[in-house]
Amino acid sequence: MFLCLNYLFVHPNNQGDDWFGFLMAAIYITLVLLIGRAVLARSQELRNSMESLVKSEQKLIVEKAISDKLIKIDALTGLYNHKTFHEYLENLILHCETNGVSLHLALIDIDNFKKVNDTYGHWVGDIVLKDAAACITDLLNPNNFAARYGGEEFAIIFTDTTAEEAAEQAEQIRQRIESMPISHMREQPVTVSIGLCTYQPGNGKELLFRNTDNALYTAKRAGKNRVVCHKPAE
Repeated sequence: MFLCLNYLFVHPNNQGDDWFGFLMAAIYITLVLLIGRAVLARSQELRNSMESLVKSEQKLIVEKAISDKLIKIDALTGLYNHKTFHEYLENLILHCETNGVSLHLALIDIDNFKKVNDTYGHWVGDIVLKDAAACITDLLNPNNFAARYGGEEFAIIFTDTTAEEAAEQAEQIRQRIESMPISHMREQPVTVSIGLCTYQPGNGKELLFRNTDNALYTAKRAGKNRVVCHKPAE
């Protein structure tokens, strides 16, 4: 518009003939500018909408991850729960049967846990469970899987390791838990008994658990605070 008026001012002789043409040009330029502004405004609206959509999707992803974690994780110890443990074990057994991957199951039971609750209170018992779970987590490598199996019992799946290495890691866990300081128990040590079993192809999950349970009970009957490995029948 400014350019058109400037042209009419500089060339007054053409005002009569070209006025209509310049007026139309001015209207056209004005419309182009208005349309351009509208396009830019709409573009900004679309950009804002896209950003809002991305943020909403990110929020949904985070919420789903949190929800999945709440479903799979034991709230007290931060380890996987009983249900998730069995799902993972079934998948690993199938993988073991198909690809020959090594698999070892350990069941860990806190010795005399009822006495801890009765003597010091359930809140101290919760501290013992959390601290024991922290010891387990701290000593596991990324190929292992730990869960709170129920009550004062934990379960660990060792993979991609030998039976000897799994037994060594179980012993390290036993020693670490025994040495952890519990000030609310007047420095009385917490001990665990551990049963360990190597999966034999074809045995299935039930037999694996039965053999691991037997090893755990043997550790309990032998005086507790020890690791007992199941010996397969020859």
